[in-house]
Amino acid sequence: MDNRALVAESTRRWQHVLHLIDAFGDALEQSQDPILNCIEEVFKIEAVPQLLEAIATVINEDTCKMVGKGLAANRNQQVFAVKQGVDPFLDVARQTYMDVIEKIYQTESSLIESASVSSLKLAQVIISTEF
Repeated sequence: MDNRALVAESTRRWQHVLHLIDAFGDALEQSQDPILNCIEEVFKIEAVPQLLEAIATVINEDTCKMVGKGLAANRNQQVFAVKQGVDPFLDVARQTYMDVIEKIYQTESSLIESASVSSLKLAQVIISTEF
């Protein structure tokens, strides 16, 4: 996973944590217990809404709701996590990725047609470039 994908994944996770902190503080508001009221004060961080707003300007919310298993679903979630227009290099990489995936499926269709089979199983192989 490259650095941009790691940053996007970390940002999505932080966004989730911030939502939980905000919700937990809200849930404790109605408490009459002094200990829970102290905990509520700790969780009522003024910067949380601002952080969530900043994240929302960069992260594509739809990808956070994508449900899927496997490497392909995870890769799609990573590719589309950052909103279009935030990083022009990422936009180019995303378009290249979509073009490659489309060509893979076109090749699969032509192979199915030429081999007269009902389907092919596509597998994604990842070669590590880290040493």
